[in-house]
Amino acid sequence: MCRALLSLNPNRVIAWLERNGCQPVIPVGSDQTLARRSYFVQLFSNVPLRERLRTDRREARMVFGLLHTLSHLSVRQAALLCGLDRTSLSEHLLPRALTFALYCNHRFGATIGALTALFEQSLAEWLNAVKDTRRCVYDPVCRDRSGNCHACTHLAETSCRFFNLNLSRAFLFGGHDSELGDIPAGYFDPSLP
Repeated sequence: MCRALLSLNPNRVIAWLERNGCQPVIPVGSDQTLARRSYFVQLFSNVPLRERLRTDRREARMVFGLLHTLSHLSVRQAALLCGLDRTSLSEHLLPRALTFALYCNHRFGATIGALTALFEQSLAEWLNAVKDTRRCVYDPVCRDRSGNCHACTHLAETSCRFFNLNLSRAFLFGGHDSELGDIPAGYFDPSLP
């Protein structure tokens, strides 16, 4: 089975959270790298990811929303670049590891070959295309209300196990989130370490 596994840098995610007014409590330990990774394992303990995360789980909403939105935009851009229908690609999120997998949900040779070609020949173009998904055809309405709609972030039910919940382009680019309000800095902000 052809799949792409993409992971976020825990140090950058923590810096992004801090830039947006969160104060992540990193477990004490001699190995700082391991301690930072364990923060995300702890963050998602008993978090109902198939429900809308509210302000009482601000950090979990931000981190899961970041990973989930990035996954959706990656699926959408992969489909565009390799000529596949979006419904033939799916995501698998591993929030405790800050990782998501993109894979073919059909076992047809052409589908798998197209995705393989994308990874082998157009990886940089694909990742750059994801970073350029700042706009939605329904902006400024979409951007000012939630940064999340069928035209910019939603995937088909067969591709998303989390019902298109907890998504917002604000997590990537800054802006307004329907639950948390203003997100001053997006994950793609070039001033983050």
